[in-house]
Amino acid sequence: MIGLKFLGKIIKAIKSASSPTQIAGGFILGMLIGLISLKSLISAVVLILIIILNVNVAMAAAGYAIFRLIAWLVDPWLHSLGYLILVDLESLREAWTYIYAVPVVSFTRFNNTIVMGGLAVSAVIIVPLYILMKKFVLLYRERWADKIQRWKIVQVVKGSKIFEWVGRITRIGA
Repeated sequence: MIGLKFLGKIIKAIKSASSPTQIAGGFILGMLIGLISLKSLISAVVLILIIILNVNVAMAAAGYAIFRLIAWLVDPWLHSLGYLILVDLESLREAWTYIYAVPVVSFTRFNNTIVMGGLAVSAVIIVPLYILMKKFVLLYRERWADKIQRWKIVQVVKGSKIFEWVGRITRIGA
């Protein structure tokens, strides 16, 4: 039930009046928090950005949920990548030591191998993911939205009592 409600919010966000830029921006900010860690200063800054910037909050939540699951699945790989960056690259050790000595920077938890691995992956995929998400939203709106609405399963779910009941609960909770 929660999964259906979550999926419904994602589809509603994609179909909403939000621009593709707002939707993609929310998704990548959620991705950052999902890959890094919720317990770091970086995540706090990203949460503030989600509030300040005009991005789609539902897509930020979706990005977080999706990439938190991915991070959990590839946790050993993120650890290995973070270890490589923090420990094995001897040329950077002095820089990491200096940066960690800066008072506030230690709260970013960048010295955690998994956080560093998540930061590295985020840095590599942030721009391509942003572009792909914008294109996906445009394609969905132009080509797929009407076709998906005509699917029998969508019509059956929309016509069911459960869909109507979930809709009432959602309106009451809003």
